Amino acid sequence: MATEDQKFKAGEAKDKASQTAQAAKDRTTESKDQTGSYISNTAGATRDKAGEVVQTTKDWAIAGKDKTTSALGNAADQVKSAAVGATEAVKNTFGMGAKDTTAGKDNN
Repeated sequence: MATEDQKFKAGEAKDKASQTAQAAKDRTTESKDQTGSYISNTAGATRDKAGEVVQTTKDWAIAGKDKTTSALGNAADQVKSAAVGATEAVKNTFGMGAKDTTAGKDNN
């Protein structure tokens, strides 16, 4: 049979093993919490950066569209003006042009 001294030492060893296990569990929990917090912060920063990139890209697209629309509008006006000028030149060639009111004469 076990003596009182052996029982006491066994109890101490059991308590020490329990304390060690609890300390390991606490460190694991703390590490898990820190890792989860780090991942959460990193994911939030990544999400914010992605949002900024999307907004910047959207702004560039709108600016490009505005410039393109303006350039196409200017080109269309130039083509229209040239077409009107060509039409007037053909009309004048065939005597169908508008009367010149500045000199008091017909363009015919």
